[in-house]
Amino acid sequence: MKKFTYQLSHSKGFTLVELMITLVIAGILMSYAIPSYRQFGLRQNISNQANNLVTDLMFAKVMAVKYGQNINVESKNGLDWSDGWEIYIDSDHNLARNGADDVLLRDEDEKNATLSSTLNSLVSFDGLGSVQASGINAIAISHAGIAGNITVNVSLSGLITSTSTL
Repeated sequence: MKKFTYQLSHSKGFTLVELMITLVIAGILMSYAIPSYRQFGLRQNISNQANNLVTDLMFAKVMAVKYGQNINVESKNGLDWSDGWEIYIDSDHNLARNGADDVLLRDEDEKNATLSSTLNSLVSFDGLGSVQASGINAIAISHAGIAGNITVNVSLSGLITSTSTL
């Protein structure tokens, strides 16, 4: 009968040259990955801000239909929507917030993106869900560190859409 013997060979591990080559390759790959990851994070931030705005506009439209009253979404800082917005019941139909108007929602989240409108600082929905302003309301969401933006549009019929050039 043959006896089988197995002898372990001792591994010596990595040489210094092999380790250095591995680190150089890893460094080159990381130099390409890190800027791409930063761009991904910025695009994701812009997308999150757009989704937040669309959700709040949809909420205002639903509340306008539910209560049968005018609901306004108004920027806190004119055409710059970056400081947030308020959603309130416009009980006196003057398209402005005063003491008699009940605030339904305040968006005060810190924005890492720029939100700006060229037309209006106010979007007002009537009891049928239509917009009570002239022109199409467009709010552009962008970031200085990335090319392109997402534009949230609210048509006169109350249709809320977004388009992206990211």
